[in-house]
Amino acid sequence: MASFITKESEMISQLRLKLSDLQLKDKFNTDHFLLRWIRAGKHNLILAEKIFREHMTWREENDMDNILSWTPPEILLTSCPIKFLGYDKDNSPVRLISMGKTSANFGVIDLILQQARRFEAHFPETVKTIFIINCNAVFAAIFSLAKPLMSKATLDKLQIFSTRFQVQTIQQI
Repeated sequence: MASFITKESEMISQLRLKLSDLQLKDKFNTDHFLLRWIRAGKHNLILAEKIFREHMTWREENDMDNILSWTPPEILLTSCPIKFLGYDKDNSPVRLISMGKTSANFGVIDLILQQARRFEAHFPETVKTIFIINCNAVFAAIFSLAKPLMSKATLDKLQIFSTRFQVQTIQQI
């Protein structure tokens, strides 16, 4: 994430004050964490506060503090193999979604879209680029139907490749 500007520093203090009733734990009260919500809210403090509060409600409803004890559904493990590979040169996480190992049907595409929307809504400013590799013609056809359901912010982060992905991917990682 790019460093923050003076205006953002002031906004962080204002947002922290607006959220003081939540008695945030340290990890949710850092400048970096609050800045993500300010940027996700397009520097609109009212919107930043709203989406931050929605996120904290979502965290509680989904027991996110105990996520490490969660067992994913079998369909997620078998139909959508996502692997964490490490970090890129900017210290951003690198995950691999290899469509060549899945049967690209609408359920799989929907699962990927749900994950992308969830990341967009609850982990703003954390995804830099999403590489989807080894895509076949079936994936391309289904994806073209799903594309209108995705936000511009998510679409701008997607890079989809059939088989010639290595050079472009390696340059960015």
